[in-house]
Amino acid sequence: MTEATALSAMEKTTVGIYVTREMPGNDFCDVAIIIEGGVVLQDLDNVAIATAMLFVLFYSLNMKYPSQLHYTFEVIQKPSAVCSLSSDPVKSRAEGSGEALVYHAETSDLQPQFRFVGSDNHVVVWAGDDVVLSCSVDPPVSMEDLSVEWVTFTLGERSNKVHTFRQGKVQNHRQILAYQDRTALFHAELEKGNMSLRLSRTRVLDSRDYICIVTTKTLRHHTITKLTVRAVGSKPNISVDACDNATCRLVCEVSGWNPAPDVDWLDGQQRVVSAEKPVVHWEPDGYRVVRHLLVDELSNSTYTCRVTDKDYLEETHFHI
Repeated sequence: MTEATALSAMEKTTVGIYVTREMPGNDFCDVAIIIEGGVVLQDLDNVAIATAMLFVLFYSLNMKYPSQLHYTFEVIQKPSAVCSLSSDPVKSRAEGSGEALVYHAETSDLQPQFRFVGSDNHVVVWAGDDVVLSCSVDPPVSMEDLSVEWVTFTLGERSNKVHTFRQGKVQNHRQILAYQDRTALFHAELEKGNMSLRLSRTRVLDSRDYICIVTTKTLRHHTITKLTVRAVGSKPNISVDACDNATCRLVCEVSGWNPAPDVDWLDGQQRVVSAEKPVVHWEPDGYRVVRHLLVDELSNSTYTCRVTDKDYLEETHFHI
């Protein structure tokens, strides 16, 4: 379980940019900016400090990822919290499947102690199954002004909202279309501190990081959960690409797998033979992997294409 404790006095808060590469081989980065702590807008010094923080983060990010970036913003405000100048430098650390550039600042915000509990860092489920992404607060919080938001790093969508509960009701008018009619909270357990999200009929495209953001009059916190939706795809399909000068180029192709499986060629004695490097393509329903093998047209041999992924093994034989 992932746990974060909200300190009762001087709380170490974070201004951070979380980066994830959602589509393998894509030149785009997804960026979510999460600001914990507060800035008293009447205090120009604090506004300047916060602006400087974000400038440093953006500059560092663009230096590291010069390709086009897609930004999503989530601002978490703590009323009456005041940022003070900190000499901590921008730091880089592992954060899920991506990287977080983090600047720390001190606040003098006083609040009760809470234990914020989320799912294990990495949740794995089979495509088509339902999954519960855990998010809870202990002790339970007041329902007054309770806001529960589940958001995700997005690529191309106009919103980053997965599920929103605010002012005592579900408010999913800005929900990402792909999640429509597939998300729910456990409403009877909200008062008990259970903010978990139920995601139904999971798809490969649901594989990404999810952020649970809980807001009340006395609490602002979030946790990040990585979800991987596994899928077993097609059996290997073998075809002849071309034959030239007594040499034929065999093609083995599989599709619909997640994660991408290993694809190997074997000879008639079931020994792995040297083949061209596999070509991996990302598609909405999973990975497509293609691997070629050059063989003697007159070999009169049987070749096998084998695909493996952990506990799964599929083979197709081809005689030439």
